[in-house]
Order: sequence, then structure tokens, then C-alpha cells
Amino acid sequence: MDAPQILLDALNSSITSGTFVDTKIYVFSRREASGRVSSPQSLYCNGHVLNTIPYFSTHGFSEGRTKDINGGFPPGADSFPYTDHYDYLSDSDLEDEEPIEHCEQELPSIAQVLGSEARMTPGNPPQPSRGMSEVENRRIRDRVSERMGRVAIVRDIAAVTFEALIYYLYTGEVIFAPFSSDPRRELTTEPRTGNWKAAKPPSPQGDASYSFLASTCDDFAIYPL
Repeated sequence: MDAPQILLDALNSSITSGTFVDTKIYVFSRREASGRVSSPQSLYCNGHVLNTIPYFSTHGFSEGRTKDINGGFPPGADSFPYTDHYDYLSDSDLEDEEPIEHCEQELPSIAQVLGSEARMTPGNPPQPSRGMSEVENRRIRDRVSERMGRVAIVRDIAAVTFEALIYYLYTGEVIFAPFSSDPRRELTTEPRTGNWKAAKPPSPQGDASYSFLASTCDDFAIYPL
């Protein structure tokens, strides 16, 4: 089945289900100096299309229990927001952690401390900021607008690589970023279906970029929740 037919089937199913995006995948994007991979990002896709990957179709992912895909990173012993067992530590699709520059912080003077305390007296109670109220309003909206679907964590593939996989499943095209040594600095493949809006296309030098898109995903750490 080619990509357009897969997409048509998913759209046809959404007519009666009422939703097209029913799956959320957490993938990691940053490599820390210690080698730990962290900064999970959420990607969204259609479960019918995702089931064209043998791992999801043969390991009971579609039969798993549903969760609110509008929720945050799931708590639990098996769902830490990082992994110490990333198989592709040289993967160029990961962002490297910026080195921390240590600098001496100037201590506040006594006058500054006393002035700060004066502003916190009962006669001058701190006022809630507009930003805090917006955060609370957003949390309320999130609770009201729950979307039930499947959620999984992928621990072995960089976020931009998995994003490219979803794009490939939808369109049949793989778009790589240019080689760093290429003076033209253009995409190695121009999309036929329009401009791909990914913030960072995967690197053709990344180990996972080739192996993951060509594999069945059976050898990668994908955890349905």
C-alpha cells in the first residue's frame, strides 16, 4: 500500500471516529555532556498510519489502553524524561548541551535585601502576575479538552528523525538536511508535496536517520504506555 492510500484510509476512518490525530509519541532531542539523552518532545500522528510500521502492528500497540494525549510526560518508574541507554551517541540529529560557563554571582547588598523584604510586608502583598493566571487558565482548558488516544515513548531515536519518519509515512518522501560540507546548503531532496515545515530536517550523517527509516523498528526501544 503506498503512502497516499494509507493516508486516504486514515482520513476515511476519521469521518466516523471524529479524530485524525489519535497517537502521541515522546522522543528525545538533546544529548547532555554526561552522555544522557533528555529533553523529550511530543510528536502526534494517526494510529492507522503508524500501524504500517511492523513494531506497532505486531506488538499490540493499537490494543493498549488509552490516555489523554493532551497530558504531560507520563509519571512512573518506566517513564523517566531521559535515558542513559541511547544506542546512537554519535547521532548528529541530537542537539548537544551547551557548556555551562561558571561565573561569580554578585551578592545583594543589605539595602537591597531590606528593600525586598519591605515590598513583601503584609501591607504590600505580592500580586499575581498576568503570566501565572494565563498558565492556570491553560491548565483548566487542558483538563476540559481531554483527547483520549495511544501514548508511547521512543528512547533510541532523535526527535527530528522520528518526525521525518511520520512525514515519510504520510507522503512516501524522506527529506534530509544538507551535509555540513556542502557549500550549497540545500535540502538533499526537495519535497514534492509542498514545503516541509520541520524546524530541523534530519542529518544524512546521522546513524539513526538511515537505519531507523529503513528498519522494522523491532530493535528499538519503543514503550507503549
